[in-house]
Formats: sequence, structure tokens, C-alpha cells
Amino acid sequence: MGRTTHSGMVVLLSSMTAALLGHPHTKGGSRLLLGVISVTLALFLYTYSVFNARRHGLQLRHLATFGTGLAADIWGTSRMIFANPHPQWASPHAWIGIAGVLGMGYHFYLALRAAVSGRAGSANRIFHRVSLIIYTLWVIAWLSGAALGMATAMRGHP
Repeated sequence: MGRTTHSGMVVLLSSMTAALLGHPHTKGGSRLLLGVISVTLALFLYTYSVFNARRHGLQLRHLATFGTGLAADIWGTSRMIFANPHPQWASPHAWIGIAGVLGMGYHFYLALRAAVSGRAGSANRIFHRVSLIIYTLWVIAWLSGAALGMATAMRGHP
């Protein structure tokens, strides 16, 4: 890695850290940081649940990590909303994010239904049929939030 690339990465990481942490005398920065950490945890948990359930069949451990991921996503999203003094509800990211978390909630409902129904085979097929579509929608929401956060950090505003 060249000296210029290294310097550019240091500036980018410093800007992102400053944007996430915000002004030291405000609570918004820590809420945003906790939200980012929580939603990123949700990404890992959701990814584990979706792909391992597809590989090994839906099991209780997948349901537990899925539910934990959903809770982390809802909690983290609420932290990020409260960190912003003027949330932009009409933005594309807001609509994609709402669709993503609603899709994840529906996906969790399907997982619960598949796990507790007497007809686990048919519920499991429905779960796996929509699994990648809903997962992709949620990841697009996560990526749009990451891109929005990086763009904000590059402009130098939290």
C-alpha cells in the first residue's frame, strides 16, 4: 500500500470516527455509534441464520440467532433515528430501511411458523423460497445506510 493510499485511508477513518462519535458534549454521537455497532451485529447474526438454515435446515439455534439479529436491528435502528435531530423519513434510505426491517420481521415470523408448525416441511419450503429475497432487501438497506454514513463522514457532519 502506497503512502498516499495509506494517508487517504487514515483521513477517511478519522472522518468516519468523528462522524460516528459526534461532538463530545452531545448524546447523538454515542447513540449513532451504538446503533451502527448493533445493526452491524444484526448483519452477522442474520447472515449466519439465513445461510446456515439453508444449508442444515431450520433449527432452534438459527431461530435464536435470527431473533437476536432482529432485536439488534430494531434497537440499533432506533438509536440511529434518535441520534439524528432531523430524521429524513422521505429519503430512499428511510424507505429501504423500513422495508428491510419489516421484511426481516416477516422472515422471522416465517421461521417461527416453520419451527413450531406440525407441517414443518411445507413451512420450511416457504421460508427458504423467500429467504434470499428478503435477505437481499435487508442487505441493500444495510449497505445504503453504510454508504449514507460514509458520505456524511466525508462531508464532515455527524
